[in-house]
Amino acid sequence: MKRISLFALAAMGVFMALPASADKWDQANTPPPSTGANDSCATCTTNELVHGSSQVHDLDEANAGVAPDEDWYFLSLKPNTSYEILVDGTTPYINRSQPVNLTLVQADGTVDTTDYAVSSRGFSRSLRVGNSTTTVNDDRWVRVFAPDCGTTACFDIDEYHIGMRETTYYFPRFNNSGSQTTVLIVQNPTDSGVSGNIYYWSPAGALLGTQTLSLNAKSAAVINTSSVVPGVGGSVTLSHNSTYGALSGKAVALEPATGFTFDTLMVPRVN
Repeated sequence: MKRISLFALAAMGVFMALPASADKWDQANTPPPSTGANDSCATCTTNELVHGSSQVHDLDEANAGVAPDEDWYFLSLKPNTSYEILVDGTTPYINRSQPVNLTLVQADGTVDTTDYAVSSRGFSRSLRVGNSTTTVNDDRWVRVFAPDCGTTACFDIDEYHIGMRETTYYFPRFNNSGSQTTVLIVQNPTDSGVSGNIYYWSPAGALLGTQTLSLNAKSAAVINTSSVVPGVGGSVTLSHNSTYGALSGKAVALEPATGFTFDTLMVPRVN
């Protein structure tokens, strides 16, 4: 027993002597605007959020070299797509009187979008962004900071988790050629209204047509695709401003001559 106790004390001494781990994106400890030094400004960061990103950061001012610490993330928004950035897992000191701040910032520094509270408590935040153009948008950044850390210093134990998912939905098939007609059924089961864009694509990937979508909370829409893209077939994508996986739906190809229907489920991006 004596040997075990001595070993345990020695182990405790080793672990207690280890320094607190720093946010590795801030470890250079050089304040901006030094490029490549840390993630505390748009021109400094090389940290990019992509679909499936999952990271843990701190808001330690000492590590960042600035007060208060800010964490910046680069975004590349692909054409005709939508995304959700989620901040959760916030430690209590970050949310003492105000929730953590999550914003989308343009290249000129203006704030483009504000975040949404995930629940009535507001500790976790959701930011929904999209690109409704046909070109890649590479001039947006996500900025995270805690207002409470500006008055009283935060430390390396003051952490949060950040993740990103592409929220675009995919219908692998629609067909308005021959005697078939396809209708889309899209349901919004959430407590908030949703708006979005529906894109119709040829089998070769050419954009055939676009239409807007607006859904009230708890509502559903039935959309006759032949009114937008008659006489053709292909696939459909849907971008929107709700959370990842929030909507449900399907494409139904109707064959009046036989009475048959062909269902194609609306699916989110998985990987």
